[in-house]
Amino acid sequence: MSELLIARQPIFNRSLEVVAYELLYRSTGSTGQAKVIDGDLATTQVIVDTFSEIGLESIVGNKIAFINMTRNFLVGKIAIPFAPNQVILEILEDIVIDKPLILGIEKLDQQGFTLALDDVISAIQIEPLLNVTAIVKIDLMQVDRQLLPALVSHYKQHGLKLLAEKVETSQDYDLCHRLGFELFQGYFLCKPKVIISQRMDSSRLVLLRSLAKLQDPEATFESLEEIIEMDVNLGYKLLKLVNSAYYYMPTEISSIRQAIAIIGFEQLRGWISLLLMMAVQNKPHELTVIALQRARMCEQIAKATHQTGPETYFLAGLLSILDALMDVPMIEIMNKLTLAPELVDGLLNHKGKIGRILESVILYEQGNLGAIFTTDIQTATIQKIYLDSITWVNEILSKVRA
Repeated sequence: MSELLIARQPIFNRSLEVVAYELLYRSTGSTGQAKVIDGDLATTQVIVDTFSEIGLESIVGNKIAFINMTRNFLVGKIAIPFAPNQVILEILEDIVIDKPLILGIEKLDQQGFTLALDDVISAIQIEPLLNVTAIVKIDLMQVDRQLLPALVSHYKQHGLKLLAEKVETSQDYDLCHRLGFELFQGYFLCKPKVIISQRMDSSRLVLLRSLAKLQDPEATFESLEEIIEMDVNLGYKLLKLVNSAYYYMPTEISSIRQAIAIIGFEQLRGWISLLLMMAVQNKPHELTVIALQRARMCEQIAKATHQTGPETYFLAGLLSILDALMDVPMIEIMNKLTLAPELVDGLLNHKGKIGRILESVILYEQGNLGAIFTTDIQTATIQKIYLDSITWVNEILSKVRA
């Protein structure tokens, strides 16, 4: 049981706001895939860790949690030990639908639980459960796109909420949005829609030029201070950040010069970059969460494995979402920034020490908890770093949003 880990994947609404997280159980293994030999044990471990060890709020905040349920939980052989107000129960696609299952689900529905059907690929597959479930998760990887409109129409007639699962590209997202899906889950956020010869708008140009100046090896404290002083809001947020619990300062910092002295040159570059990124409009907030969490995990893993310059690993995580943020290929962005060659290689190709750690963090956030870490760092340490990074992100964002 100690090898089973918890990861989370965000679920978005039509405005690209995160409204829920699916909690994923994974075990370490050579293939990097979920290896659940005993489903009941795996679900039990997720429930115990979430509610007893970690705390539901620490993992999902004020959002909803989706948790996969095995047959024994659904038919009542194993009790569900939590209230229904913040959890949606997922009915896995391989569970046999028979009378005991239908009766069990009807009872859970009467108790106030919201139920979702997972990995649906046809209407016939789940017909007996349509009246006792609220959400249908349609697996885009398994459904013919030509049949998708008919599926959507059928489920809409039953008053069901539709969740598009495995949304891998922005094209998938656009299609499902047009068809009327209410919820979206997948990795499309980090795959930008690129239009050939598109012109970057002014806000992104300002961002990129500011980032270029920040990454210039010839940059000085004075030049960084110039960038901060050009934006009163940026300076205010930076001061709030330095005064947060992350830096544990005995007295409050009251000037930009003090902030620069305390944070240090490399970290200051990273933080100003983040605050500038947050100013870009029409991009989902979750990109900021992803950037911060990747940055924190890369930095902490670098420290745990005794790498030189952990602040560079932090910066790699932070910059890894720039292509999605700016709708421009990463190679084009790298051509406009002055970065160390090993950092560029890590961001573009996931090569070198920086690239390998960044790639491992990305795999981890996707719930693919393979053996990439195992030779250098213990599984328990990775899990702790992951959960600590969630708490840390919540702390940081509470400061810079206010």
